[in-house]
Amino acid sequence: MKKIYLIGLLFMCMMGSHAQTAQNNVIQTETTENTIPFIDKLQNGEQFTIHFGSTGCFHNTKETMTFQRENDTYFVILNNEKKTLSNDFMQQIRKFEKELSQQSDMGCTTVDKYLVIYKDTHRVIMDGSCAWNGYGNLKKLFGFTT
Repeated sequence: MKKIYLIGLLFMCMMGSHAQTAQNNVIQTETTENTIPFIDKLQNGEQFTIHFGSTGCFHNTKETMTFQRENDTYFVILNNEKKTLSNDFMQQIRKFEKELSQQSDMGCTTVDKYLVIYKDTHRVIMDGSCAWNGYGNLKKLFGFTT
């Protein structure tokens, strides 16, 4: 009886995740391919934000990471912790933005949703690959606990 219950639970989880992905694709906006990374668009006093959400069979996570430019210095903020960004970090953010634009929303029961906001531009990108872990890698890079 337990095996049937677990199989049923996994099936419902898989179907729910794909149904949510299909529904969310309706609001998907432009891709970031061939565009200037937001980090390079920032002027002094500006910021862009990554709203991250990950949903799967047994988890539901939401976080917000903010990038700011103040007096020609760049910062990252997560959970009220603010860190200065070096040139190496800046290059990694550019790489993250490029890779993010290339993610696919199919293939896994876990779906990571990214809402990236800069001024009036909102980019919604779904990652259902179960392989990239871009947000987690950014957190590790900046030394934030995962």
